[in-house]
Amino acid sequence: MRGFQGKFLFNLIMEKSPAFRFYPQDFISSLDVQMMSGKEVGAYILLLANSWIQEEQCFLPDDVEVLRKIARMTKEEWNVSAIIVLKKFEKKDGKIYNKRLVTEFKIQQE
Repeated sequence: MRGFQGKFLFNLIMEKSPAFRFYPQDFISSLDVQMMSGKEVGAYILLLANSWIQEEQCFLPDDVEVLRKIARMTKEEWNVSAIIVLKKFEKKDGKIYNKRLVTEFKIQQE
């Protein structure tokens, strides 16, 4: 069993990076982030982290309910915060993505 597990982990690591670079200065100095509440910042980070580990790396389904649950917000909180948090994402073919995260992904692939 140990051999199988090791092989699985090796393949997973070879296929996609388990981490992305995070630049605190860029994050903190972003006016968009400065205008977010603590819950909104948490939601933003959760969406970034979840998009990184998806099968199609860096993308999440453009589904309000899925995004709300990933962000760990109530419907009431999401109704207020979604426009602020999702401002950091682009839409394409029924999915959302963060441009900066996609850039970091491409850099890691080089």
